[in-house]
Amino acid sequence: MWSLHGRHINQERLAIGEEPIRFGVGIHTGEIMLGTIGEEKRMDGTVISDAVNLATRLEGLSKIYGVVTIISRHTLDRLKRPDRFRFRLLDVVQVKGKQISVEIYEALAPGLCTDDDYKIALLDEFSAAMQLYRDRDFVASQLAFSALLDSNPQDSVARLYVGRCEALAQSGVLENWSGATVFEQK
Repeated sequence: MWSLHGRHINQERLAIGEEPIRFGVGIHTGEIMLGTIGEEKRMDGTVISDAVNLATRLEGLSKIYGVVTIISRHTLDRLKRPDRFRFRLLDVVQVKGKQISVEIYEALAPGLCTDDDYKIALLDEFSAAMQLYRDRDFVASQLAFSALLDSNPQDSVARLYVGRCEALAQSGVLENWSGATVFEQK
């Protein structure tokens, strides 16, 4: 429901000259340790684990990709009802502190947000552009992502890939290029 109410709140904020509220969510599945830390007068509950760390990193990536919800492939494979949402592959990433790359997806909710509806309508075209990128056909991929931007100028991921494709078409890639994007976030 945030997208419906959030849009109204942000319209009000913009009308009075304030910045819109933006947030991101990172979702990953795994075991956690839950505990209480502190002292007698101040106690806090916390969770720690590799899974929590990755979810936090994914949340941080939501700002880079300009999306609300990023979900790991590990979690996507474990959903009981994945048909309730649509997903599009955002990237294969290696985040700080990890040696293994992770496929990440944007979760799209049909009918809740006009932007998601645009992205869902163009999902096949996006997947084709992404495949061209994975196949190292950066010129064709850039054209495909540019066409997506023409159809949906708010698609921050298509915009990001237009820039990546342009840079990779000019510089080239090493023969062992895996396609994974390495992030050394703080």
